[in-house]
This record gives sequence, structure tokens and C-alpha cells, in this order.
Amino acid sequence: MAPSQNPNVVINHLNQTRHRMSDGLHPGLFDTPTEINNAEYWILSDLYNMYGNGLGINPYNPIDAQLTPIVYDPKHTTTYSNHVVTFTGGYNKPEPNYARTPIHNARLSRYACWRIMHAMSTDPIAMAYFLCPNETFTKIQNVADMISRIQLRKSIAKSEQQIGGILHRTDTNFSAFYRIANQAFFNNTDTDLIKTRNNIELKPKDPISNYLGPNALRERLTALNTIITLYNQRRGQLTILADAAMRVARRNTIDQYGITPEQDIRQQSIKQIETTYNKLQRGFIKSYINESVR
Repeated sequence: MAPSQNPNVVINHLNQTRHRMSDGLHPGLFDTPTEINNAEYWILSDLYNMYGNGLGINPYNPIDAQLTPIVYDPKHTTTYSNHVVTFTGGYNKPEPNYARTPIHNARLSRYACWRIMHAMSTDPIAMAYFLCPNETFTKIQNVADMISRIQLRKSIAKSEQQIGGILHRTDTNFSAFYRIANQAFFNNTDTDLIKTRNNIELKPKDPISNYLGPNALRERLTALNTIITLYNQRRGQLTILADAAMRVARRNTIDQYGITPEQDIRQQSIKQIETTYNKLQRGFIKSYINESVR
């Protein structure tokens, strides 16, 4: 997973393109404040103009068929109709070939935007922004960091499964392979020592990847996938490939992020932040599932 877009750019864009159903309404027109629908909404074209095809939505095709599987929740039968209101137009200049084609658009609630970003899953900052309404920049960044760690750790687990199969087929010692890989990635610093320095309890079957930050996780994932690719191309022995790939990953972590992998450590494990993240999502859904942008 590539790094998220610049957090300031993403948050500023989403703040600037945010609307409320009550915009332009005079409070004096209503008997009580509770009669005013103050729900936030965003326009799909504003998201598309920022993410393009990466959003996973084609505005030249009807929107409902594309968004229903993403936004609809069978536990709440009015979810889709209350959170997505379609119309046409509102995009930047269309490509010439589509000049006469209707461009589909939609008004989206905060809940709908979160579901779209969750499905896209490539910009943790945007995911965190919609998940954390009225929160500070620091809070949004912390949640984005959490999302990145969870996503990257899952990807690493899949790559480790592939490597495990290769180790089994080649009768290569599992512990020896990862000892060499970790020595290269952490510059011969023992992983238990890294944990101890960061006040992390030592537990069996608790790999250091469970505590790495997103930058180190990203480079480690790249190294693991490089090992798999080169091995499949019959480019060398696994342990030699592991040493070389992890040395490159270490150098990239330092060059791109200004820290060593052993400095990009979090005290909370992946399991702990998954619990926190799931609780955060449940609270958000409970608070926003019944909003309407109609």
C-alpha cells in the first residue's frame, strides 16, 4: 500500500468541499432548532476530481448500481436512499469523447463517504477524516496511522504465508530465514532488545511486525514481495535474497522517512489497535447511520 496523500492537502480539500443541509436556511423559519437538518454532505464529483479512477467509481455509468453494494447496509433498509442522492453534472471538463454523455453525480452523507473511502482503502487520511467528525488534525493523523498499520500488517501476513510455503517446499529453516531477514532490516539489533527498549512485553509467537509503524511496515512488505518475486524468477537462494532485500528496505526507510526501522516502533500491538479501531467504527455507525441528506 502506497503512502497516503499529503494529510494537509486531503483534509483541506475535504473541509473546503463540505456542505450542510442547513446551508442557506434561516433559523427563524423553524419553530425549534431540532427541525433543522444539519447533516453534512459532500459531492461525489469533488471526491472524483481529487482521486480520479482510484475512487473506484465511473461517473459515466449510472451511480446507483456502483454505490449500492458499497453503501447499503441490510441491517438498515433506508441506508442507501438516505445517504446517496443522485443527479447529473458538476465535474471538471469531461474528456472530448464523453462530451455528449451525461455525467452522473451524487450528494453523499458523511457515512456514505466513509464507506466509499473504506472500499477504496488507499487513503487512510481520508478514511480517518470521515470516521472522526469534528476531530483535531492530530487525532485524524493518529487514526490514519492506526488504519495504515492494520492494512499493512494484513498484507505482510499474506506475503509471509507465501514465503512460508516456499520455505516448506525448499526445506529451509523458518527461524534461520527470519533471523537473517531481521538482522539485515534492524542492522543486527535483536528484536527482543527492540521490544525491551520500547517497554513492550516479550511474548512467544509475537513477531516484531506487530509493533512496527506504517513506514517500516511498508518497506518490510516491499522487501518480502521482492524476495518472493526474485525466488520465483530463480534469482538466488532464499536466505541470500532475504539479506539483500531487507538491507534495501532498511536503507529506503532511512532515506524516505528519516528514521531507522527500529525507531518506527509502536507500543500498542496490531491486535490492540484493531480492538480500538473496531470500537471507533461501531460508535461512528451508531451515530451516523440514521442521518439523511434528502
